[in-house]
Amino acid sequence: MLELILELTHHLHQKDYRTTLNLALQLYKKTPNNPYLLRLIATIYGILAREATGGEGWSLEEEAIKWGEQAVRAAPEIGWLWAELGWDYELHLEHERAHRAFRRALELDPCCVDALRGLASLWSLPENEGGKWVSRDEMIGFLKHIVELEYRNPIPALHWLVNELQRAGQREQAKSYALRALLSFPPPDPEMLEFFAKVLSE
Repeated sequence: MLELILELTHHLHQKDYRTTLNLALQLYKKTPNNPYLLRLIATIYGILAREATGGEGWSLEEEAIKWGEQAVRAAPEIGWLWAELGWDYELHLEHERAHRAFRRALELDPCCVDALRGLASLWSLPENEGGKWVSRDEMIGFLKHIVELEYRNPIPALHWLVNELQRAGQREQAKSYALRALLSFPPPDPEMLEFFAKVLSE
């Protein structure tokens, strides 16, 4: 399984999303309830949807939603999974469902930058007339919060966390977070990739 994960990560680095998707679906057969893998599959479908032309984009967006919903069912307590699902809905122009997903993400994690960004983005939509989902003051508050919390790359924090878990003797937890790092998007750089792969193989 480790070889498959490493191959998947390699193709992510190359931005070969079709091959990455095929490998991720193979990995899904081995670990069907991994929320991070489910989320990765949803993300790749979303990327392919944005690159698609004609009617294919719409069906790829629907696939992104399907896999994103599976991810939150597998781990309903993880806020950023709900935020990412919100963006899946937003891509598909399902603004009401996006709003609910972003709000759920913030309930679970008040510091979820992607949820804050999603809610702020809803303010400017014509459908939000009269502050139906987000008021102007609320939008400004979200943007201020984002400025304070912005972080786009979780890999350094995951590296630190995995190191500390290993030091504490919590090897299974360390492996769990190492797997999350390997399934992250964007993927870790080669040095970090080697570190996380080593943790998983111990």
